Amino acid sequence: MKILKASAYSGPNLIAAFPLVHLALQVEGTQSWPGDEGSPGISDGLIALLPGLEVHPGKSNQPRGFIAELRGGSDLPLGYVVARVATELLRDGADSVGLAGVTRRAEGALQDAFFLYEDADIAVQAGKVAVLLVLAQLPARLRPRNDFPPNINAKEALASFRRWAGAAALDQTALALIREARRRDIPWFVLDRPRRIVQLGQGCKLRRIRETVTGATPAITTWIQADKSTTNRLLAGLHFPVPKQARVSDPDAAVNAARKVGFPVAVKPLDSGKGRGISLMVSDDDAVRAAFALARRYSAQVIIENHIAGADHRVLIVGGRMLAAARRLPAAVTGDGQSTVAELVAEVNKDPRRGVGFSRLMNRIELDAQSDALLSKQGHSRESVPKKDERVLLRETANISTGGTAIDVTDAVHPENRWMLERAVRITGADIAGVDFLSPDISRSYREVGGAICEINASPGLRPHQIAEGPPRDVVGPIVDMLFPEKDNGRIPIAAITGTNGKTTTSRMLAHILRCAGDAIGVKTVGLVTTDGVHIDDQLVSKGDFAGGTGARVLLRDPSVEAAVLETARGGIVKTGLAFDYCDVAAFMNVATDHIGLDGIRSLDEMALVKGRVIEAARRLAVLNAEDPRCLAMSAQKEPEQVCLFSAAELTAEQREHLSRGGLAVSLAGDPDDQVIVLHHRGGTEEIAPVSHIPATLEGAARHNVLNAQAAAALAYGLGIPCARIGEALSSFESSFDRNPGRLNVFDGHPFKVVMDFAHNPDCVRVICDMVQRMKVDGRRICMLGSTGHRQGEHIGEVCELVAQRFDSFICTRNKRVSEERQSIRGFPGEEIPHRLAAALMENGVDASRIVTLDDDNEAVDRGLNMSREGDLLVLLLNNREWAWERILGFQAKD
Repeated sequence: MKILKASAYSGPNLIAAFPLVHLALQVEGTQSWPGDEGSPGISDGLIALLPGLEVHPGKSNQPRGFIAELRGGSDLPLGYVVARVATELLRDGADSVGLAGVTRRAEGALQDAFFLYEDADIAVQAGKVAVLLVLAQLPARLRPRNDFPPNINAKEALASFRRWAGAAALDQTALALIREARRRDIPWFVLDRPRRIVQLGQGCKLRRIRETVTGATPAITTWIQADKSTTNRLLAGLHFPVPKQARVSDPDAAVNAARKVGFPVAVKPLDSGKGRGISLMVSDDDAVRAAFALARRYSAQVIIENHIAGADHRVLIVGGRMLAAARRLPAAVTGDGQSTVAELVAEVNKDPRRGVGFSRLMNRIELDAQSDALLSKQGHSRESVPKKDERVLLRETANISTGGTAIDVTDAVHPENRWMLERAVRITGADIAGVDFLSPDISRSYREVGGAICEINASPGLRPHQIAEGPPRDVVGPIVDMLFPEKDNGRIPIAAITGTNGKTTTSRMLAHILRCAGDAIGVKTVGLVTTDGVHIDDQLVSKGDFAGGTGARVLLRDPSVEAAVLETARGGIVKTGLAFDYCDVAAFMNVATDHIGLDGIRSLDEMALVKGRVIEAARRLAVLNAEDPRCLAMSAQKEPEQVCLFSAAELTAEQREHLSRGGLAVSLAGDPDDQVIVLHHRGGTEEIAPVSHIPATLEGAARHNVLNAQAAAALAYGLGIPCARIGEALSSFESSFDRNPGRLNVFDGHPFKVVMDFAHNPDCVRVICDMVQRMKVDGRRICMLGSTGHRQGEHIGEVCELVAQRFDSFICTRNKRVSEERQSIRGFPGEEIPHRLAAALMENGVDASRIVTLDDDNEAVDRGLNMSREGDLLVLLLNNREWAWERILGFQAKD
């Protein structure tokens, strides 16, 4: 069993309309789990390894049905067992069990396992480990071919994964904020795993957090609060109750400082946290030296403070007001009169809420040198048997990270204490802070009973309040409220455009409309992703084909972007799924034979299914080409009012029927020589713009750009832009090289006209031919075929049949780089393309004297320019558009 692909889809994908992990497995040999009958005891080994599998449902979702299926081996695909094991690895004791499943491909040995996830990186690794664990249970004779060593240690593999996952996982505070954000429909991304930096929201509405440090937390605040000495001096100067303190860097200075502030003292690292390296109630010189040595392990400088009597409280302040207060209790066990300290600790650690690091709400209690020393002070050791109800401390500090617990005291906090603590946080400038406040009785004023602020934490964990005994406190919601006021979901307008042809131009048209009229919906800065690159407004961010998830993620993580227009191609959907869970509006332009045969897509219907994921993701409006039957069929997926059908003709029967059910439509109206693009909706009909006023349509000759303009107009309307503003914007969109490179670029600066286009498949070429027929040409029509046949060889015959009778002369060529890259797809050498084109033209009645074959498209462009005369029309269909356009601009006819 080999893993061919392991991907975490972040949005709708080939398998489902929601995020999941996909494992493409090659299973050569045993295809199904053998069950106990085929291999006695095999299921017991897997269950012993992961007992939680007992609660997993069966394939038909019957409660706790998985184990029965496992034991029976009733045609249970190995991929399904892998998916269930991965789900259990991710569940890790949680109550709910996620979706898992498998599909078998027609190819036989291929199985697609899939399962839900929360953290993509950990989930993908869980899938890989699950394969290993399943293989480990299979006897050698039944084990499918694989790349793992023959002696797999399943227990060690499981332990290794759990150690890695615990270290890589986001902490409980970040997870709590993420889950609350998800509940409010706020999208999120992990920006940097090593530093645990998470983004909530998109574009200009994004907010970045690291635990509870936010993008609004001033850097100077974090610096002040990270330095205990600076915090102490700042608060002391403003008359807050704080301990007497000294900062030292050697043991002798530590002893002198302790004598000066007065024993007993607390010894702490200057800039460490989580209770590390702290010693309390240090009462003599030798103890100070020992405590100093411990603190120096964590910080170059050490703090000496006078001891403050009282309970340890953590008070959470958010947005200037106190949200919660908890009295923290150090790690301890309570004797039962029979068990040793070590046994009591082991029993406490069975609590499923306890774990290692910050992957659980509580931490395991660790027995180590520090706990041994404290046990000795209390007259105990690990093997001691404490008396019944005797409380034995295992840590002096009350940190949750060292195994401590907490009791909620929010309602008990005295008003003067509350006001003082809120003021202290305001002084530091923090938007979120956790104040460590020592008080003998927090229900009484610090002025009366004493107390002191020990620390102010700029990145307070929320665990003390999440685990505290007492009334539950919502400490997560108010933080999200502060980040996203007025219940905002942190989303920017997103438009996704898919299809075979026209999606790039439509995307550019819509981006242009938003730049011109986006102020109507509060948008100024527009991000655009196409097969040519990533743009923010008119500035190029990165050049290349970004019509997959990569480009979308660039825009959604850029805080300057107020709306995103995303060309969305097949490749990105297949490989990574959509980069978003849903969008506002989406358009499906058409389906053609381009890319058939790639990524397992074998037919137009399958291609429509892949691209249809984009339409499924649209929440406000789906824009569909009424002239394409597969696009039209997608309208059944949505309510009529969520669908707009467009057609470059007067209202079709399908559009009229759709309108009668409350849908929307964009059509043409008026005389054939003076047509207008109009929008039909429940309230009536609105004019968008005369076709002749939209330069990209070449006064209607470029019918495909009429369709593109209609789709862009419908998308803009779906985003809330008025029709009049849409028409104004389209009237200023020119299909120039600067605005729409490689898509119907027209140059009139020579005695002859030049049209350059990327048209490469039959459908593209057909619309170019139709346009050429509508154009008035006094001289010859010359066609350079420079992009056909690079991907699919069968397109050569179809294209040549289309152009044979539409042009007078032909130049057959190829782009060497592109043709050679795609040779494995096409099936024959690239140097054959020009000759195959010429042969196909001759088969369609073109005389050989009218055909020129060249093996280099750069040379072919020059030949076309040089052979053109006054009144001619030169149509260049090619890939290398930048070079070609420069040649067109710089061309000078020879005398």
